[in-house]
Amino acid sequence: MRLAIILLFLATNIYSQNLFRVIGKGKNLMNISRTTVVSKDLQSVAETVLKDRSSEVVVQAVKKEIILQTVIEQPVCLPEEVPGGYNYLRTVSKEMRCEGEWKKVVDSDGYNGAHHIINKSVLEVIYKDLEIRARQSGSTIDFTFDEFQSNAPAVFHPFHNLPKYKHIFHNRERQLRLYYSEGVFGCVEDYFRQINQVNVLEGLQLYDREFMRTTLLETSLWAHHYGLFWKM
Repeated sequence: MRLAIILLFLATNIYSQNLFRVIGKGKNLMNISRTTVVSKDLQSVAETVLKDRSSEVVVQAVKKEIILQTVIEQPVCLPEEVPGGYNYLRTVSKEMRCEGEWKKVVDSDGYNGAHHIINKSVLEVIYKDLEIRARQSGSTIDFTFDEFQSNAPAVFHPFHNLPKYKHIFHNRERQLRLYYSEGVFGCVEDYFRQINQVNVLEGLQLYDREFMRTTLLETSLWAHHYGLFWKM
């Protein structure tokens, strides 16, 4: 039965690097089932990422890919305390949207949903670059832009959509320059450095080292899975 579910997931899921599904929720904790698909050469990286958040990881080879399954115990907390990729944050948000601060996540003058750390317009440029590089090598990429951006690194921040901080959240030129000089790692490090300066000025909670570490681990897997420049 498990193998049949995995094969169905591979055939139908448009976010095929990761699939998240809430399988239980209590007052202080929710359980989120995670299925992650990688090539065999990324198995070790993927296991490190999943074990950072879960005590048990089930690994299975299916055709030419490795399928990893686990359950994340996600504490009920503030939006900005949830680390993970864009589709993980959306999964948590849908479950929590009627509670406390989570009611503000959809506000157009605040959180405005989960925020891509690397702007969507920058992701479009990077995706085009991946297509060009693939053609030059006589091949094609086998994933859509929707899948690519839905697994990209993201955060919640209460000032995401404020014009005052547009230069931090939506600085296309800065991020492109960083990507092609320092890689994805440089973009994410730069974001946390800037936004924590804002958090200090505004009296907000800082993104701590553990949060940033988890985000970078998830981002590393995403970058290697899709063939991006990780560190230059």
